[in-house]
Amino acid sequence: METNSTVVVAVYKVTAPNLTTGSGNISLSYNVSANGTLTVQLPYCEVNNATIFDIMNSTVYVNGVKYTNYTLALSANNGTFSVSLTVYGLKGHPTLIWAYSPAVKVVPPLKPSYSSLFDQYMYIIICVAVALIVSISAVYVVRRRKN
Repeated sequence: METNSTVVVAVYKVTAPNLTTGSGNISLSYNVSANGTLTVQLPYCEVNNATIFDIMNSTVYVNGVKYTNYTLALSANNGTFSVSLTVYGLKGHPTLIWAYSPAVKVVPPLKPSYSSLFDQYMYIIICVAVALIVSISAVYVVRRRKN
């Protein structure tokens, strides 16, 4: 169980050591051995710059990529409203972002494309080839001067 102010994170097979609340989002890092479930409970009084409609149309990101295996629920207890996000099927140890305000923009991390990897390998191959040609040329020049 992790808390930050009044935001509570309950976990099943998950460790959530870093919880951060921002303007319109909640971010947390987590560790999961296999098939974890995470529930984040957010009191509505803690929400800034978002309506209940915005919150119920939130987006969840795992490592910057939109995640769809989650549910949202609205509850009331003694006149206090809360929103609960439950995320299922988590694995690994990435970062989860619950963007409940439409103003929050999450940019997915850049993944190297095959062409950029190909370009990097070709650059290395060309450098090695040039180094070999220079080495062979130097050995040839030295042997010619000896003769």
